[in-house]
Amino acid sequence: MFLSRRVLRPQGRLPRVSGLSPAPGSSLHSHVADAVLDRLMFPAARKIEVWFSRFHRFRRGLTQHHVLCILVTLLALLGMLFPFKQFAAQWFAR
Repeated sequence: MFLSRRVLRPQGRLPRVSGLSPAPGSSLHSHVADAVLDRLMFPAARKIEVWFSRFHRFRRGLTQHHVLCILVTLLALLGMLFPFKQFAAQWFAR
């Protein structure tokens, strides 16, 4: 663990030793946080939460805003079905 201390970043408390051996009842406490979860997933989830909070006003606002959001989503999905590449090739080939 000492060789990878920079990567793992362990946290802990050493027992108080006053003499040749530790006092009875004292213990060593060491904790290594999960590198992927604590340093990557949680911060990314917080940023995604902040980004999606912008859309919260559509959900709690007027019904017209909600219907507009659904309509834009449906138009975007229908637009994915439309063959734009073939249409553009046919349009400009004339």
